[in-house]
Amino acid sequence: MDQNIKNSYSKIIYLTLHNICKPTAMANRTITIVNALVDMGIEVEITTLALLDSKFKRPLDLDERISLKFYSKKRKFKLVWYVISIIRFIIDISKKDNVILYKYGYNGCFELLVRFICYVNKLSLIREITEYPGHNHKLKNFKTKCLRYSLKGTDLLFVISHALKNYFNHYISAPIIVMKMTVDLKRFSNIPNTRKNIISYCGNLYSDKDGLHNLLRAYSIFIKSTSEHYKLRLIGDISNESLIRPLKSICELEGIEDAVEFTGSVERSEIPFLLSESRMLVLCRPKNRQAEGGFPTKLGEYLASEVPVVVTDVGEISLFVKDGINGFLAENNQPTVFAKKMLEVIFDYDYAIEIGKNGKKLAANQFSAEIEINKVIPYLKNFR
Repeated sequence: MDQNIKNSYSKIIYLTLHNICKPTAMANRTITIVNALVDMGIEVEITTLALLDSKFKRPLDLDERISLKFYSKKRKFKLVWYVISIIRFIIDISKKDNVILYKYGYNGCFELLVRFICYVNKLSLIREITEYPGHNHKLKNFKTKCLRYSLKGTDLLFVISHALKNYFNHYISAPIIVMKMTVDLKRFSNIPNTRKNIISYCGNLYSDKDGLHNLLRAYSIFIKSTSEHYKLRLIGDISNESLIRPLKSICELEGIEDAVEFTGSVERSEIPFLLSESRMLVLCRPKNRQAEGGFPTKLGEYLASEVPVVVTDVGEISLFVKDGINGFLAENNQPTVFAKKMLEVIFDYDYAIEIGKNGKKLAANQFSAEIEINKVIPYLKNFR
């Protein structure tokens, strides 16, 4: 892209309260989007107010043209250092000219401060919200009131689903764009095809937003219905024993504790290999408000791996994943039905392989970060 086009856009300060150095859904979303922005010739700086680990590593797939800024590492008196980080950010942003603030996520009262910062410094404000606000918070009503006020200063809002667009239409007059889940297909290129008898799930093991209790029960039914041995591998942090204990209790109750592997945290760069060597990838998300408004970013990685995917039909997943064409759809909250879909994959694996190939095509055609960013380029031209 030539220099004149580059100069037609303001610099974007991408602000998040999350640690993008960890292999999380939020990090995947952030990295694919900012990488696509710089490929379009837009200068991007990521600022995280999270307190990073002392040995944090910059994500290998974060474009080297993107600067990553943070203000403090984890130490004693976290709240004090967190407040200091916010103050330092406010001072820094006040010194910048011709920038756009891109705020990821919704963080209650902090959003009021974001609006104030943009108002005082006369900054354009882009927000991205990927789930209903306050869906899992005791102060839901209070957070929603904060949302109503803070959104008034928003110039452009990105959401991940049509359900969220319909929801926020009641709060905001600025343009709302559905920017679908995004995946970086380059992470899944040149990976050896060495499928093992492993069924994998990757994500948050501490909450049941992905229906892990039902997944374990479905796996128990599945493994007792086939003569071959298939290990279930759960990829995710397990450092909090008290939160992981309920899952291990179900394993013991179902008699599958020796067949289920808890990997613990893995490096972000390892995930494409772990997914690609699996025989099947599973997501047993239940039907609830979070599933209705959100969209599982891990599904993009699942599909990009070319491994057959079994997923529950919740939210807007069925708008893209078609049963028996590019994936395997199962009724939600039904472990027995989910187990039958898993068996369907194994009993005719040659057929399932073709389904997996179609899944990768789906990821390339529908969930490309470049395609999604192209939707917003015309809007960014107005922010100078």
